[in-house]
Amino acid sequence: MKNTSDRMKETQLHPSSLILHPFFAAYTGPSMNPTLVEPEIIEVHPYVDCAPQIGDVIYFHALDEHDIVHRIVAILPGGIRTRGDNNPRDDPWLVHASVIVGRVVAAHRGKMQRKIFGGRLGFAQHYFLRAWRRVNARVSRQLHAPYRQLARAGILRTLIPGRWRPRVVTFQATRLLMIGTRVIGRYDAQRRIWHIQRPFRLFVDEAEL
Repeated sequence: MKNTSDRMKETQLHPSSLILHPFFAAYTGPSMNPTLVEPEIIEVHPYVDCAPQIGDVIYFHALDEHDIVHRIVAILPGGIRTRGDNNPRDDPWLVHASVIVGRVVAAHRGKMQRKIFGGRLGFAQHYFLRAWRRVNARVSRQLHAPYRQLARAGILRTLIPGRWRPRVVTFQATRLLMIGTRVIGRYDAQRRIWHIQRPFRLFVDEAEL
């Protein structure tokens, strides 16, 4: 399941959106981090007895036949505005209610399950993450140089026990970097570079990946 689609401008009717029972799907991509983290399994419930609300995390179809998981940030006369919790701006399209498959109510990783909040709680969480991202960006600019120097030195890599050392895993043709069950990075095949979350670059030797 893909969760981003910059090519879609406005969704249309999609017959396969008529699903009446809960189902599970594999989540991929970074746009909903940290609310959803690849490769979690998401639990999706269709809107049978209720309507979509601002703050809900929804699963919907795109024109390019990809499925997208983003959060509702506004309900307008012309459609529904969405945005990924990890994205800097709203999606450039409006979603019609007819292409919404359902709302994400939980995320599963092995035997662990997390509830995914919607409505007012979900919207509050979304705005908290947006504020945190702005603060994090300012701090990151100040710490960028010493962080890079420490990563190149490789001092901390020698302190990691063998079972917690990063490993490369291929998931649905995407190369992921993982520590334990957590995805800490992904490989950009087009640019031929690794995108690694902070502070995990301190423990990674990219030459060995």
